[in-house]
Amino acid sequence: MRQRAGRILWAIYLFLWAWSVPLLALDLVPAGGELMSSVMLILPGSLCGWWLIERFESAGAAAVAVILVGSWATEHIGVTTGWPFGAYRYNGVLQPEIGGVVPLAIPFAWLLVVPGALEIARLVLGHVRPLAQIALAGVLAMLFDMVIEPAAVYVNGYWTWLESGPIFG
Repeated sequence: MRQRAGRILWAIYLFLWAWSVPLLALDLVPAGGELMSSVMLILPGSLCGWWLIERFESAGAAAVAVILVGSWATEHIGVTTGWPFGAYRYNGVLQPEIGGVVPLAIPFAWLLVVPGALEIARLVLGHVRPLAQIALAGVLAMLFDMVIEPAAVYVNGYWTWLESGPIFG
């Protein structure tokens, strides 16, 4: 049953991706198409969660829960207090928002980033250093975030920095 659900999600994602990329590239996104930004983060995030559960079973399900809840909590604290990233706000491009603060798509975006960073760290360091793998994965996730930050802020308008910082703003 899970494999069938995963295949259906893949088919939907690939169908949407095949149509979304040309529309976006040619600036032909129809009115109301902004919702696709959220869908195109939630759907592949769901696929990554499905992969984690298929590969690691209950440990994968626990990892999915920790990533989703942990990333939402971190973003919620960041938006409401300005800590640890600095003051920023989401601009309503990604909908719906959980509690009117953090877009639902954001934890799913982290569900894409974190397992990928962990897999790269595992390949680089091997199986013998789990704490080093976690540390390297954190660095890799942060570097990836820094790379996509300009597009997310200045091209997509997902959020706005409310103050200048050492890297952005």
